[in-house]
Amino acid sequence: DSTNILYGKKWTVCGDSFTNGDFSGGYSETFENGPFAGKYKTYGYLIAERNQMTVQHLAVGGQTMAMPPVPGTFSNSFSNGIYKTIDEDVDYITLYYGINDSHTDHHQQEAMAKIRQE
Repeated sequence: DSTNILYGKKWTVCGDSFTNGDFSGGYSETFENGPFAGKYKTYGYLIAERNQMTVQHLAVGGQTMAMPPVPGTFSNSFSNGIYKTIDEDVDYITLYYGINDSHTDHHQQEAMAKIRQE
């Protein structure tokens, strides 16, 4: 569909459990068939299915944007190199973080500053 700017595009979704769909007490319905069979029906996959998009899924429950207060104590942060795994040919990238970052002394701005330096 030439009027749909999302149609057939490649999208990288990055985030925590809200993007991944595995948060405590959360919505856990999965796709029964199609290209996303077995995946949680989260916003990334729902939008991708509707627009026939390809998804690079980099969301993980507990993931943060920022680094931990003590270096080396946590490796599940976007700014600790996960961003380097984003495919070069993606059309769109979304970042949905913040819940887990609120438990640290660091801020997302510090994480983004690190990414910009590299």
